[in-house]
Amino acid sequence: MRSNVLFDLCDALRERKLLHNTRYVSVEEQVSIFHYIVGKNDSNRTVADRFQHSGETISRHFRNVLKALCKLSKELITPPDMNSTHPYIRSKGNKYYPWFKNCIGALDGMHISALPTGSKQIPYRGRKTVPTQNVMCACDFDMCFTSVVAGWEGTTNDSRILNESIENP
Repeated sequence: MRSNVLFDLCDALRERKLLHNTRYVSVEEQVSIFHYIVGKNDSNRTVADRFQHSGETISRHFRNVLKALCKLSKELITPPDMNSTHPYIRSKGNKYYPWFKNCIGALDGMHISALPTGSKQIPYRGRKTVPTQNVMCACDFDMCFTSVVAGWEGTTNDSRILNESIENP
């Protein structure tokens, strides 16, 4: 990450009062700790040694930055307009328009291997007796995911997952 991007992110978090300097750790160092952990996937002890802070301090600041970025994401990441048809489908001369005129994306489900504990394996066993979890994904016509629902047992019916995701987005 270029330093100007890091400083812009820190300024945005500071302006919105999502993060502030503490007695011993600046906002820039907090965000750097977060990026180091996410980027390197190092242990807490290694990061504590690298930044010369206690493990508790590292954990606290990681959690604070994570919460701040989640709050910031609600402001910056906006879903696409799902009330209009994609421009490519609307374009003149598109022979598929009559069939896709009100379509906003694609939906599919898949099974992904899972490793539940011994007592929880039975509900996760799919058709082929291998433990799986059922994952439903939706994407728009720009091939960007708009929804991912994961964690359902392999035996769960796709329509139940779809209904649950519609009722509880």
